[in-house]
Amino acid sequence: ISMALLISAEFAPADINNAIEMRGFTASPDGKYVYGGFLQGGRYVVRFNVSDNSQAGSYKPESSDNELYCKGLAADDRGYLYVGITHNGQGDITVAAVDKDMKEVGKLVEDLGSKTGINGVAVQKIGEKYYLYAVTAYNVDGVRRYDVTDPTKITLDTTFANNGVMDYSAVTGGAGDPSYIAVDTDGYIYLTYLKTGSGKGSHVGKISADGKSLVKEAEVTQAYGICEAGDYVFAASYNKADSCVKVLKKADLSEVATLKYASQANNLSDAAFGGDTLFVGDHGDNTTIGGAYYKAAIKLTEEAPVTDAPATDAPATDAPTTDAPSQPSNPDTSDAVVIAIAAVACVALAGAVISKKIK
Repeated sequence: ISMALLISAEFAPADINNAIEMRGFTASPDGKYVYGGFLQGGRYVVRFNVSDNSQAGSYKPESSDNELYCKGLAADDRGYLYVGITHNGQGDITVAAVDKDMKEVGKLVEDLGSKTGINGVAVQKIGEKYYLYAVTAYNVDGVRRYDVTDPTKITLDTTFANNGVMDYSAVTGGAGDPSYIAVDTDGYIYLTYLKTGSGKGSHVGKISADGKSLVKEAEVTQAYGICEAGDYVFAASYNKADSCVKVLKKADLSEVATLKYASQANNLSDAAFGGDTLFVGDHGDNTTIGGAYYKAAIKLTEEAPVTDAPATDAPATDAPTTDAPSQPSNPDTSDAVVIAIAAVACVALAGAVISKKIK
C-alpha cells in the first residue's frame, strides 16, 4: 500500500539558529510537541508546537567546543525529555533528562573506553519504574538500560541483560552499527540495525525483555527510525527518495503496509507516536531545509467479533429505488485513509481512502 502525505512542517536554518541535519526526533506522548535534534549549525534540541509549528523552547548541552550531537530523543508521559548525547570522537557518552521548561534536571556521563556515541533512545514505563534504553554505536555497539524513575538520579539498571548492557552482536548477529530503538509496555525491544549490505540498516529485530535473545527479525531496506503503537511497529528508512515507513506486526514482524510520503526533503530519521498520531522526522537537505516532519492521524481500533445470528424468514418487499448524484472523490489530505491491517485492528491515516485486510 502506498499513500501520499504533505509535509507538516519544514524548518529553515535561519529560523532555528542556522541548525541543519535533524537526525534526532521524537514527539510527546500527548502529541502536542515534537522535538528535533540537529547535528550541525546550532547543534541543539528544539521543541515545536504541533498546533502551529512555532518554537516552544530549546535545550543545548554544555560543551566547551560544541562537539556534541543530540541524536537520541525520547519523551515520557510525565513531561520529561531524555537526550542521548554523543561526544565527537570520544569514549564517553551522556544521557540527560530535561523538564517541561527545557531545563536539564539530571544527567549521567559514562566513559566506555573507546570511541562511541548514542544513536537512538527510548523510554518506557514498565510496572512502577521508568526505563531509558540507549543504543551505542561505533566501537562499542550495544543497548544500555537506565532507571529514570527519578530523572534527577539516572542510574544504569544492572538487572537488565549483562549488568545493564545488551550484547548487540551476540543477540542479533549484526555486523554494522545498531541505530534506533522502541520498547513496548511488556519490555520487548524493537531495534533497527545493519546485518547485511551497507548503509544505515538492513533489519528490524524483536528482542526479549531481558535483552538476552532475539525473538524475531525482518529485513527492512535501510531501516533506521522506529516506534511502536498498539500491536504494530513503524520502521522508517533512511533511503533518500525511496524512504518510506514499513508497518509491521509486533507478534512476528510480518509486513502489513508500506507508507510512502510525498514531497520528501531527504532521508527519514526517527519516528514517534503520540496523541493518536504518527510523527516521522526528515533529516532535511542540509541547505534550505534544516529539518522537516510528517504527521498522520492513527486510530487503532478493535473490530467487534462476528457472530452468527439465527436466520428468520421475513416477507419480501419491493422498496423504491432512487438515483443519488455521485460525489467526486476528494484527494485533500483531510480525508481519512483507513488501512485494515489485521482481522482485529485498523489504522486510519490522513490521505485518500484505501482499504486492505490481511487474513
